[in-house]
Amino acid sequence: MGLILYINGQQVDLDPEQTIAQTKQVNDLNSLENRQANYTNKFKVPKTAGNLRIMQFLSLTGNTSPVPYQENLCSLYSDNGECFIYNGRAVVSDNGDNFDITVYDGIIELFKKIENQSLSEIDLSDIIHTKNIATVKNSWSASGNLKYRYILADYNGKTGNTANNEVNIDYLVPSVNVRYIWDRIFEKNGFTYSGSVFDTEDFNNLWMTFPKGVDNGESEEEVFLADDTDVGASNFHPGYFLTTMSTSALNSNYIYPQQKHRHIKFKTSGKYRIEVTGKINSDRDYRIILGKNANGINNPYSVPLYAYIKEYQRMQEEITQASYTFDADSNDTFCVVIKKIKTNFHVSKNKAIIRIVKVNESAYDFQEALSEFAVKDFLKEVVHRFGLTILKDKYSNHYTFLTLAETLQNADNADWSDKFISKKNEKYVYGSYAQKNWFRYNYNDKESSFNDFYLEVPNVNLEEKKDLIKSKIYSPEKYTTQFLNGQSRVYKLWEKELEEQSGENESRITYKSLDKRYYFLKAMPQTRNISLYSEYLNDSTAVSNYYIESFSKLSFFDIIQQYYNPLRLMLNASKVVTIEFWLKDTDIVNFDFSKLYYIKQLSSYFLMNKINNYIPGKPTKCEMISILRAAPTLPEPSIRIYRILPSNNGYSIAVYYNLNTEVQSVTLQVYGYNGNTWSNWPYNNISPRHFSFTPTGNFKIRLLAGDAYSNEVSLTIPLTETIEI
Repeated sequence: MGLILYINGQQVDLDPEQTIAQTKQVNDLNSLENRQANYTNKFKVPKTAGNLRIMQFLSLTGNTSPVPYQENLCSLYSDNGECFIYNGRAVVSDNGDNFDITVYDGIIELFKKIENQSLSEIDLSDIIHTKNIATVKNSWSASGNLKYRYILADYNGKTGNTANNEVNIDYLVPSVNVRYIWDRIFEKNGFTYSGSVFDTEDFNNLWMTFPKGVDNGESEEEVFLADDTDVGASNFHPGYFLTTMSTSALNSNYIYPQQKHRHIKFKTSGKYRIEVTGKINSDRDYRIILGKNANGINNPYSVPLYAYIKEYQRMQEEITQASYTFDADSNDTFCVVIKKIKTNFHVSKNKAIIRIVKVNESAYDFQEALSEFAVKDFLKEVVHRFGLTILKDKYSNHYTFLTLAETLQNADNADWSDKFISKKNEKYVYGSYAQKNWFRYNYNDKESSFNDFYLEVPNVNLEEKKDLIKSKIYSPEKYTTQFLNGQSRVYKLWEKELEEQSGENESRITYKSLDKRYYFLKAMPQTRNISLYSEYLNDSTAVSNYYIESFSKLSFFDIIQQYYNPLRLMLNASKVVTIEFWLKDTDIVNFDFSKLYYIKQLSSYFLMNKINNYIPGKPTKCEMISILRAAPTLPEPSIRIYRILPSNNGYSIAVYYNLNTEVQSVTLQVYGYNGNTWSNWPYNNISPRHFSFTPTGNFKIRLLAGDAYSNEVSLTIPLTETIEI
């Protein structure tokens, strides 16, 4: 039977006796790290005049053919018009009298297109923004397009007085919706996609943080510096002194001095901060105030008060943290006045420094920040996180993503019993798995592993363990902190450092920005009155609707439980069977990897792993995986206790649980602690839940999440061993 081959739209001359063996495979479950493409064996193409033209005279002396280096579109048909491959890729090399060609198709198109792309090449321009009170608040708007969102959490910066419901936005970062990036990747490359997983809350409420803490001072610009300011004596009113600011640095694009350097005139509207440091020698308590639009006034007593900068006590006190952020319009003038608090006072020659900076709002450019995150790695993060199999439509760039449950348990069936010839062999060690196959997060503390977990294969003949999946995503810290009315996980984007000061036994906390910290988290809506403020921008507002962080179902323990149980079931009794079939062209042309195939002679359903070297008119060996159909999956309980660990000689317990509902607090209930009744101990929603017993004896515990109860567990205190449920 003849074959018809097209490369770059031109029909290739083939030897009439040429056979092209085809191998079909998709997402080989032998190894989750890799995704495979369909391919043909290497076959020969004669160097006819027509073929040399198609190859742009490749191999001839002096040729400059780009064919070996470029994407060569290729289609393969049977002589009766059946399409085996449509717009695949032909890889061409020279072999003396012939060209050697191998053809790939399937998901190779997706991975080849994105293999050298980073997320910075994806158009994310519509989420570039500056951070201020308005943009933080607007990111929570119900009418917003949900491209980015400020999710309230502890990012290890200066969070504010959250116990009093006051949140400092200076140390918040935005998070971008994972679906938004996913859509942009497919749009850029001309692909479309579908799959039930994309309709789930788990996917649509998955966010990735901006990968670094942004230092507010990074974008500041000094516009004025007076390092020898003279307070001098007032000739008009005792106790009021108008400073004379002798400049050592001045950016005249923004401001310039007025009236003997006593007033500063602003040429450019914007937000500015004035800072006063140094020392003023005073014999009484005084205030440093800011006056506005008093140009022409020499009497400091007559300067209208605009804002208090700082208050100080007497004589030699060092001026520290005396700053004020304000808005200035063009042609506004400002001055600094030293004012008495109660009685008149005197000052002598001082060494005060006055500095003015242009305050620029922090800019968040995801496109630049994600420059080192490869698109291929981002795609794998989603595929691995949800256990997805990728299927490509033959005639279009449409990709279908199936969960392992859809692939291994709920798939449609096809009966191939009439194609069966014989079973050739059977293997019981499947793929490259170990006994414990670890899924691992990245950690700030490289020795940590608390959000990792493993897919277990009960076969003692395998190696003991291996790292199966290594995520680029960071895990939040193990500990939590008090935040608003509950607890927050810590997504570390700043490092706190203790900085020694010049004074004896003095120190302060500084915040060092970290980089390349990618975190996944969820955003949970809250309705409660809180206050947002910015020390840096000197702004604040009240809000009642906002979003806080959640890490619910994002540990690898939860991910494996939710998305990998069908694979676990298959691996528990691995059986890889090589079966010989008698196949036709139509079987290859119309083959569907999304189905399970029933073989009556073997009384089993099988997943096709690989159709190996199909040649028309010859038996074909196929590698197939025996599938044990699982019982229907029951809905997961809203909350379930799965482990209890004792400590403190058995008087304290850690209750580990899975939470599959969105609540902010979980109540531990203990029966028998205060008589024959359930005692309530509410807390946050973070597993494990710790509890200490005072009495000894027999108790029952359960958890309450919203209106849902967990399973009940009986235990005896002191507890002497771990309870696994």
